[in-house]
Amino acid sequence: MTETQRNAKHVSRRDTTRRQYRPGLASAVKAGTGLLAGFGTIQLLGLIAPFIMLPVAARVEGIAGWATIALAQTLGIYGGIISALGWNSTGPILVAQADPITRSAVVAQSLMSRSLLLIPVALVISVLASFLLASEFLWLGVAVAVGQLLNSVSMRWYYVGTGNPGQLLLTDTLPRLAISALGAGLMLATSSIWYFPLALSLMSLLPMILAVSRTTSWKDVREAGRFRALRNVYGSQSGLMVSELIAGSYTSGSLTLAGFVLSVPDLARVGSADKLYRLAQNVVVVAGATLVPWIHRGGHASPRRMVASMWVHVIIGLTGGACLALIGPGLTAVLFGTAAEATASLMIGYGAAFAALSMRSACARHILITQGSRGRVFVIANAAGMISGVPLMALLGHDAGPVGFAWGLAAAEWISMLVLAVAILLAGRVRKRFINGPLNSAAPSSLDKQQGN
Repeated sequence: MTETQRNAKHVSRRDTTRRQYRPGLASAVKAGTGLLAGFGTIQLLGLIAPFIMLPVAARVEGIAGWATIALAQTLGIYGGIISALGWNSTGPILVAQADPITRSAVVAQSLMSRSLLLIPVALVISVLASFLLASEFLWLGVAVAVGQLLNSVSMRWYYVGTGNPGQLLLTDTLPRLAISALGAGLMLATSSIWYFPLALSLMSLLPMILAVSRTTSWKDVREAGRFRALRNVYGSQSGLMVSELIAGSYTSGSLTLAGFVLSVPDLARVGSADKLYRLAQNVVVVAGATLVPWIHRGGHASPRRMVASMWVHVIIGLTGGACLALIGPGLTAVLFGTAAEATASLMIGYGAAFAALSMRSACARHILITQGSRGRVFVIANAAGMISGVPLMALLGHDAGPVGFAWGLAAAEWISMLVLAVAILLAGRVRKRFINGPLNSAAPSSLDKQQGN
């Protein structure tokens, strides 16, 4: 066979592979989107439950009280990154790959390792609150921060990993919605803001207790509480937790930074934009968690589904970012009042940040973690975002106000996402498996090979 014939044969095979792949990718994207519309909706309803109370809370204590609540929730979210210990990212994958007996042990390990961190983290965020919050709202802020912190022991990821929407609805989503509606009603009836932190705490603890009682045993809990077991869990999860903590410095902790560089009225506007941004983030969280067991369906990671999940997140990012920019200002005025309304230019910056966040989530959860990455690459990516983003948010926020602050956040998200994208390409995992090589949805991933599957 001549060189020309060999080249022609190679090109023909490559073209055939691409023609076979494109319809498969389109159908995979459609299947992933359909899964989100079903199972994802149940998760989303549970995640947005606290937002039912926010419009009421924003009006009970005025602008200063609303700024306090927004800042205190940010402290709780940031502290929750530490006590969550990375389980929201690794948990769904671990239970999706495990048998029922192993799943019970995984739940026990997550429960013990996270619960032991709650008290020290609560003390730290309470001290931070004493420096950041006005004295008249200090105890309210501490209560809100601790109530938000308790959300870090949620077990939603277990039902996502096992693909059990019915149990998720009964033990998590419905109780959270009921408690949130009750809290909003009591605030309206009594004009007391204290029902807000109380409801936050209950909607975290009750679903967790219901889930743990169904998914693990006291024997596994006692075993997970042993020193050696805890040491192993903290050792394996700490790398991812550190990377998420670094990312939290310019995402979850961004409003804390805003408290140092913005006035109270500007902080209230940024707080409204931030709440809408967090609400939209839940779509990314749900998509990231829901698609994990779908990618691993059949006992191994499907390359085609990994690429499809990337496209789903691209669609979510661009659509969500556009919605924040276009309808965000009017929506914040309706939800939180005209005094705390976010401007159009402010919401455009948050929309740009959301687009990058969605794509970063897919790079991390659906490709790098699935392929076996755990700590180093995420620390590097998030450190790049922090080193560039935090100074930009501080400088631009000081010089240009809320709009500059939002664009500093957007810059951090895009830089972090691009570092992860480069890491994927340099590793050759996507390029070799999805572009140049045969695209077989049944082919085992590199993680499967490492485990001997």
